[in-house]
Amino acid sequence: MGSDSDSDTQKKTKRMDSESDGDEVEKKSRESDDNGSDSEEFEAEKIMGRRIADGVTEYFIKWKNYSEEENTWEPQMNLNCDELIAEYEEERKKKKAYDEEKKKRDREKAELARVEREKREKERKAEMLKEKERERERQKEKERKALKVKEAERARQSFINSSDDSDGAAKRKKKRSSSDSDSDSKSKAKRKSVKSSDSSDDSDRKDKKMTIKEQQKKKEREIALERARKENQEKERREKERKDREAKEKERKEKERKDREALKNRKKFLESDDDEPKPVVSKKKADGKKGGKDVEISSDEETLLPDNGKKGFDRGLEPKKIVGAFKTNDKIIFLMKWKGSNAEDLVPGDLAKSKCPQIVIQYYQNRLRWVPKTAATA
Repeated sequence: MGSDSDSDTQKKTKRMDSESDGDEVEKKSRESDDNGSDSEEFEAEKIMGRRIADGVTEYFIKWKNYSEEENTWEPQMNLNCDELIAEYEEERKKKKAYDEEKKKRDREKAELARVEREKREKERKAEMLKEKERERERQKEKERKALKVKEAERARQSFINSSDDSDGAAKRKKKRSSSDSDSDSKSKAKRKSVKSSDSSDDSDRKDKKMTIKEQQKKKEREIALERARKENQEKERREKERKDREAKEKERKEKERKDREALKNRKKFLESDDDEPKPVVSKKKADGKKGGKDVEISSDEETLLPDNGKKGFDRGLEPKKIVGAFKTNDKIIFLMKWKGSNAEDLVPGDLAKSKCPQIVIQYYQNRLRWVPKTAATA
């Protein structure tokens, strides 16, 4: 902004200098006009400036075939160069618009810079507040830890005091027993008085010891109750999870059962259209018995393999045929029978197309129905 003001002042001073020079040149030209008897017409080459003097618009003219020193200020009415005037006015308007646009851009940049500074200042203040809050939290955490340490130290000291009291009571009892054995030779009255005082001391110490034990037992009972409460909560949580799992498993099995029933019904409906030949039956005699009779055994039973607990193509068996199909959730599911096994599994249609495309094609061909042309047109 400071550079713009300096440039404006420089322009004003140059303009004033040019105007003063123009006034002098104009005076000289007027004097020469007054002195000369014949009037000469000059051709304007370029307009160098513009001013308003006494309400009259004047232009600073560069004359053709004359030097810059001969430039003069002439009123618009004395000029016969409308094209140069229009061109100069257009250039002046463009320059003025450019200057205004530049000032506008400068103002916008200054505004953006101010907004950015304010934003950064706000962020800095927010970060300082967060840092102060974190510092307060750290201080509180230190105070809590110090309080816990003090409580632990207090509990340890009370435990040491209680143990010292119990040890002191045992020592005093031992000392009393030795003193009693040493004082057997003394008088009975003195012994009785000593015994009575010892009994009173023992009762006081016993009462104090009982209060400490009761406090310890109370703490142990509270700890046991808290542990039992937590165990009951954990037991209830596990029981709830087990029931949820059982309910989900039951729902899954019920869904599978319904799917199998629907597939079996579909299979029964389509079994009449199955064109696949039945397995060949061979005869074998029973070994190890006299007079064994011929027993019919199917070829499938001869090559029957044990079930490995897997399903679908994970069994590692070769698919034999598709015995049925149904559609669920816009997906085709096939009921596949395997070679060497009596098991039947549900297999997704996309997987069956990639693993055994010929069996899928055979299944569709067996169920293809051709409609006569006359019946179709009718």
